[in-house]
Amino acid sequence: MTVVKYLKAKYGEDLQIYVMGHSWGGFLTPYFLGYERNQDLVKGWIQVDGAHNYPMNDSLTQDMLYKRAEYELKFNTDSSNSTRWQAIFDYCKSHNLSEGYDVSVQLNQFAYDAESYIDSVNSPMNFSRYEESASYKHNDFNGAVSGILRIDEPTYSVNPDSYLGKIQVPTLMLWGRFDFVCPRMLSDDLWDKIGSSDKTRIIFDHSGHSPMVNEPYLFWTTVLEWISQH
Repeated sequence: MTVVKYLKAKYGEDLQIYVMGHSWGGFLTPYFLGYERNQDLVKGWIQVDGAHNYPMNDSLTQDMLYKRAEYELKFNTDSSNSTRWQAIFDYCKSHNLSEGYDVSVQLNQFAYDAESYIDSVNSPMNFSRYEESASYKHNDFNGAVSGILRIDEPTYSVNPDSYLGKIQVPTLMLWGRFDFVCPRMLSDDLWDKIGSSDKTRIIFDHSGHSPMVNEPYLFWTTVLEWISQH
């Protein structure tokens, strides 16, 4: 909210702002929009492979990993990644999320690994998380500071169902088909629960958790076209 107010103070109250959240950012943005009248400050919301509900997210990740590993082991037996898929399959079969946080962390790591085993996912081209021009350069530092400040703490104690229905702004949902980190089925939950009647969903067929990296041209073209329509 502070950033939005600063931008409007600097560039004028008629400035049109769209809030975009990816992954963890997609966990925070719906809470922001559903809190008090924050959504009055923006023109729309762009949700990119977001984790708006952690318990649901973890459950969907485990289910997607298990089913994909089972498929790969049954129908793609000559794959060089068979041993890796077997490890994922065995872990998902023998562990339950009720066992604690460590299971969630391991599933998250497997989720990032899994998309790299699928040929349909485009490999990132000319991209580095430490690229000078990329915000990813400071990602680790930002994550540490956010953890110390506990800026996301309020969201853990609130059921997302209590605020999703309040969101009325135009919404664009963008998801990678092979996202195991935040499976695209999360978008089904958002679609059913947000209050907005102006909502669009796009699935990127050759992307994992980060379609802006796997299919950058298509991703940004989609975003810009949607914004121009609103």
